[in-house]
Amino acid sequence: MLAPFSATGRHAPVAAEDQARLIAAILQHPTTHVGKTYPLFGPVELTHPEIAAIISQVIGKEVGYQQVPIEQFAEILTSRPKRSAQNTAMAMYSDPGAFTGGSAKTFLMQHLHEVAIDHSNGIFAGTNNYLAEIGGRQPMTVEEFVSRNRETFV
Repeated sequence: MLAPFSATGRHAPVAAEDQARLIAAILQHPTTHVGKTYPLFGPVELTHPEIAAIISQVIGKEVGYQQVPIEQFAEILTSRPKRSAQNTAMAMYSDPGAFTGGSAKTFLMQHLHEVAIDHSNGIFAGTNNYLAEIGGRQPMTVEEFVSRNRETFV
C-alpha cells in the first residue's frame, strides 16, 4: 500500500455506508440538526501501517505500507489501467486528468498534499459517537469493511 500519508498520523476511517446512514437520518429530521456540525470518525483510530496489518490479517496476504511523495503517488495512480466508470475515489484517482492539466499541480494533487500535511499534524485524529447516535448503528471497523469487500482487496 503506497500513499502520501505519514506512517505515524492517526485517523478513524469511516465507511461510506455509515456516512450515508447518518446523512439519511439527518434528512429525515432536519430541524434537530440545523446549525450543527458533525465531524465523522470511525470506531477506532489507526495509522496506515495498522490498517495495512488489518487488511493482511483479513485477506490472508501480506500488505505493507510505505509513504511516498505526492508526485510519486500521482505517477503510480496514473500509470494504472483506467477502471470502468464507477463513482469511487479509486476511479477518480485512476483518471490521469485528475493529476494532469495546465498547471504543475492540479486541484486533486494540491488537495491530497494538504490532506497529507493535516494527517501528519493530527487534524484527523479522534473518535466520537455521532455515527451511532444519529445513524442508529455502530460504524464498521476496518476489519468489517475489508471482510464485506474482500474481493476488492484480493
